[in-house]
Amino acid sequence: MIGSLSRDSSQTNPEVTIVGAGIAGLLAAYYLDKAGWTVHLIEAQSRPGGMLETTKTPLGISEAAAHSIPASPTVQKLFDELGVKLLPLNRDSKARYILKNGKLRKFPLTIFQAFSAFFNAYFRLAPAKDPEELSLADWTEHFLGKPALQYLMTPFTRGIFGAEPSEINVSAAFPMLCIPRGHSFLSYLLAKKIRRNPPRAVQRNRVVVPRGKISAPEGGMGAWIYALSSHLDKKLGSRFQRGRAIESLKEFENTKNLILAVPAGEAVRLLKSESPDLSQALKQVSYSPLITATIFAPTNAFSKGPRGLGVLMPASEPRKCLGVLFNSSSFQNRARDSETLSLTMMLGGSQHPELLKKSDDELKDIISKELHEIFEMQGKASEIHLKRWDHAVPKYNRELLGIWEFAEKTWCSKPGRILFGNYTGQVSLRGMVELASRLR
Repeated sequence: MIGSLSRDSSQTNPEVTIVGAGIAGLLAAYYLDKAGWTVHLIEAQSRPGGMLETTKTPLGISEAAAHSIPASPTVQKLFDELGVKLLPLNRDSKARYILKNGKLRKFPLTIFQAFSAFFNAYFRLAPAKDPEELSLADWTEHFLGKPALQYLMTPFTRGIFGAEPSEINVSAAFPMLCIPRGHSFLSYLLAKKIRRNPPRAVQRNRVVVPRGKISAPEGGMGAWIYALSSHLDKKLGSRFQRGRAIESLKEFENTKNLILAVPAGEAVRLLKSESPDLSQALKQVSYSPLITATIFAPTNAFSKGPRGLGVLMPASEPRKCLGVLFNSSSFQNRARDSETLSLTMMLGGSQHPELLKKSDDELKDIISKELHEIFEMQGKASEIHLKRWDHAVPKYNRELLGIWEFAEKTWCSKPGRILFGNYTGQVSLRGMVELASRLR
């Protein structure tokens, strides 16, 4: 979140206008209304929620994007307030896998590679390179070694950003990993643990996001969106406007508080007249394209499961997909019955953007081949539901850091002007909940 609200201490119900009712806009509206603000929420589409959408099919539920959220205390409280039940991971399905040499492995490093990673983490001091310039690939290779980069960090980064570690900046994505000069990775962790004011390599304010156990709304992510939007319908009434496209921010020139909770591309358009320099800068926000495929197949088509949370793919594996989530293994009520298995396969990303141009039939052939080769699936899937996102996940790269800094100096420097979305500091749903909950 970039910018701040303007609130006169004498005002009991200050006003704020939020443009965009994706998850960022819905969260901002919820918490500001709760804090006593008079909220006006405007959404161009008839359906709020943005990428988060759940479709009910005869075989189970299909998610358009994310299927779960870590239940930090703030997240759990929000769901409790909305009356949406969060399902925990099934007890026997907490295992996470990395594919190595065609096999699912819980820990893909050899004993020697693990020892070498520990040695590097303890003894290798931070490089002379400016932390702002380090990519996640540079960081991992320096502090943990090449095998950890190949089999740990690359699958992890692909799973979160749909991008390679070389495309992600440590300072932008994980500022807590910026190691100050004179420290190794492990010595810095110890210093943070035992000292009240540990040294920091990057003196930039950041939100500390508490951890939480991975959970999923009982009725899918759509149940969360429905509960949020229904709550706001009741609280805001006519101040929650759907199907209203904003052509220009000029109509808000007398609005004291304005939050743009829209994707970067839409912010480019809206800010073109109001702040042309920032509009031009926001064109540089880079996104990874993604395809999410929800797959329903007979349980008996898989001789080996799959059981657990899911599997991610290193770049060294000859796979088209980025990873596979084991939906019905992870959570209750994902598939119609025990005879049906539900999986979500992620494809595309920055390494295979060409897949988004494939036809549905071509993609289904690719998905079927992946399932046969990874899981030895026999026969065909019962159904495959596809969702394409040309601009799915923003890349937290060095350019994005510069955009944040520029926004803080331009349009967002005026109190009452805020940019809020998955490109403004927190890419995760949990992080966005934490940021929105601090709005006052």
